[in-house]
Amino acid sequence: MPRHEWPRLSARDIMTPLHLAQHVRSDVPALDVLRLMEEDDVTHLPVTEGGEFVGTVNRDRVLRLIQERVAHKN
Repeated sequence: MPRHEWPRLSARDIMTPLHLAQHVRSDVPALDVLRLMEEDDVTHLPVTEGGEFVGTVNRDRVLRLIQERVAHKN
C-alpha cells in the first residue's frame, strides 16, 4: 500500500485471511513449526484447532523452548 494511504487503512485492508495464510495445528511438533518458519522466512505463524484460530507462535519462543529442552536433557 502506498504510504499516503496508511492513515486510512485498517487491519482488514492489509491482513491475509486465515484460510490463505500459512498456519499450523496446535498439535504440530515445535521442531516442525521451526522448520516451516525457516522455509517460509516468517517469524510468526497462526495456530489453529479444528480450523479455528487459537493463537500465534513466534520463532524466538520456539527456539527458546527447544534450547531449554536440550539443556534439560544434558
